[in-house]
Amino acid sequence: MEGHIETRQEYVRLVRAGKQDEAQKVLETIWNRKKANVVETKVEQVEIVEKIKPKYSNIDDLIKINGIGKKTISDMNVMFKDLKSLIDALESNRVALRDDIVEKLKEELI
Repeated sequence: MEGHIETRQEYVRLVRAGKQDEAQKVLETIWNRKKANVVETKVEQVEIVEKIKPKYSNIDDLIKINGIGKKTISDMNVMFKDLKSLIDALESNRVALRDDIVEKLKEELI
């Protein structure tokens, strides 16, 4: 038989025998490369934690957003009693602030 057929049969035999490491070595020789390091990512867990933990706990924390200053924060404190009411108003387009500020708030909060 040809070499590649024998190598493939050797691989199949090892896999069926449950010898995954030896079968991987056969593949490495076929492909002329080493076993790739498999890194487990925890992206899903990080995304879930970020959804649970809010970035902003009250309206005053919104000063961290680039382009929103003290005057805008004081205006929002007059218009809304808490962050939830601000988010509700953003969702229904009932915020009387400059358009660029409203867009930044929507990007961060919704």
